[in-house]
Amino acid sequence: VSKDPDADVDYFFAQVSVEDTRVDYSPTCGNILVGVGPAAIEMGLVQARDGVTPVRIRAVNTGALVEADVQTPGGAVTYDGETAVDGVPGTAAPVSLNFLKVVGSRCGAMFPTGQPREEIDGVAVSLVDVAMPMMIARASDLGITGHETQAELDKMPELFARMEPMRLEAGRRMG
Repeated sequence: VSKDPDADVDYFFAQVSVEDTRVDYSPTCGNILVGVGPAAIEMGLVQARDGVTPVRIRAVNTGALVEADVQTPGGAVTYDGETAVDGVPGTAAPVSLNFLKVVGSRCGAMFPTGQPREEIDGVAVSLVDVAMPMMIARASDLGITGHETQAELDKMPELFARMEPMRLEAGRRMG
């Protein structure tokens, strides 16, 4: 249960590094976040409605407020469905996540540097803080189409070698 009057429950995420002895508490994980609403209903923290039950979740890591729309026909969580998510095996009932009050949640502004567009390593980028700080670039500016599969991307170490210094610079600029 959340102490925030705008939320039903709190969600706290920790990511354990597989490369060193570090736990990162700053991000959230959308795939795990999808399970918070159904869990809150199953545990009796939120009363299910017939049809769809909204569950308001406060992401403790970022302070973001997220409303999850959970499928609850007959007042019970349903897990069976045809919705597929990349990187997650199988299909399930859809859970819509509506991110509320997330602009500037980590850096204090939608554009932490004050610029909607800038350049890093000769590539036009937008540095944006909406639920999570991110660097957005055109796939074509990085020599890809944006339609590559994970397997294809895994065979492009030069792409990741190019992006890593850009990512670090974006993080430096956004604080």
